[in-house]
Amino acid sequence: MTTLRSFPFFPALLSSPVLPAKCRGLIPAVILCAGFAMMLSLAGCGRRTAPQPAGPSFPPTGAVRAWQREGRIVVAWLMPASTVVQQLGGLEEFEVRVERLPLDCFACGPDSVQRVRLAPDAPELHVEAGRVFYGFPLPAEPAVWRITVRTRFEAGSGAPSTVKLLEGIARVPAPKLEWSWAEGATPSQASGDVVLFWKQRRERIVQVISVGGVVANREQFFRANVYRRRLGEPWPFLPLNEEPLRVRRWTVPAARIGPNQPPVEFTLRLVDQFGNEGPVAPPVILPPTSARP
Repeated sequence: MTTLRSFPFFPALLSSPVLPAKCRGLIPAVILCAGFAMMLSLAGCGRRTAPQPAGPSFPPTGAVRAWQREGRIVVAWLMPASTVVQQLGGLEEFEVRVERLPLDCFACGPDSVQRVRLAPDAPELHVEAGRVFYGFPLPAEPAVWRITVRTRFEAGSGAPSTVKLLEGIARVPAPKLEWSWAEGATPSQASGDVVLFWKQRRERIVQVISVGGVVANREQFFRANVYRRRLGEPWPFLPLNEEPLRVRRWTVPAARIGPNQPPVEFTLRLVDQFGNEGPVAPPVILPPTSARP
């Protein structure tokens, strides 16, 4: 049987002249207590504890983007789903933080910071197709904008979402929008598809280096967004196209502009490389006057 006295160090420890005699009797008890404590700690290893209930999950603000439009900067983000709002006790507010950074110093800190807290029904907000829009005036001097949006619920706050906007130094021009009957339409009866078209406007010239090292200049053109509204209504925030158009035409189906349909207006905004939009073109009213009853 193995005992404490069978270990080589134990007799030497008990006979050590350094250790007081009254303490030598306590050594076996101390060693046994330490060993018992170690056995208890090892026995708990691998034991699974009862699962703790998970706390509420606060989603970050989704699909935040910003762009320039007619002397203003527009910020858009997704409205949280109604099921999420119910789970988190209700929607409290949106917090928008706007930092203006110098255009000539990307490493510098912001030279101005503004923080706005907006209730979901604030008049400064516009809600359209599940998205929230907020705008503020664009200063005359171009800059880099860092915009952070945070959604606050009654139960807590979601993670912030940040987007950067490099403002276009040159303002986007206004185009001219025209229309014509599509191929196969019958202009004499004023029926059929209508094609909206516009001239391409050059945004800039960039230098491209080919595989052989040859440098060539390449033109880059403004893209376009097409908008539609009923007469007397404001222009919507969202265009008809999902992505800015690289082509310079847009077809309006005949079913949308038939003789029995109410007149609608179409317009166009040019879009630069940063997503900034220019002013609206003079609108085109469809169906044409000749097609109206």
